[in-house]
Amino acid sequence: MCADIVIVGGGPVGCWTAIQAKKHNPDAEIRIYERYPEYQRDHYMSIRHDSFFPQSMWRKSQPITDDDRELFTGIAAKNSNAGQIKMMASGLPKTTSIRTLDLEKILKAHCQKLGIGFTYAKIESPEDAMSRHP
Repeated sequence: MCADIVIVGGGPVGCWTAIQAKKHNPDAEIRIYERYPEYQRDHYMSIRHDSFFPQSMWRKSQPITDDDRELFTGIAAKNSNAGQIKMMASGLPKTTSIRTLDLEKILKAHCQKLGIGFTYAKIESPEDAMSRHP
């Protein structure tokens, strides 16, 4: 099947991109190509909580959904102790410190929930992707 949107790389950035593309194009067929069935990186990163709900999402044209809240709550729930260091005046953590391995699992599961397809194959070039999805 020929996808409308093809993303090469199924790590956190590729999955996040696919989720956002699906939100803006619900009927689009999206395919992610990932070389490895198991995510290869395992380090920590910090995500600012205000990046979960950027200003552009507050517009009526892009409301925050229960699905969004569920995804963001799942990510924030993986907060490590390192993320507790940065606090807002209210006493709530300002950031979530999360293993990229955990973030990839959460985002990948969300992609699958949205019907975004995964293929485990190495894409050698843009032409390789185009030949699979003319």
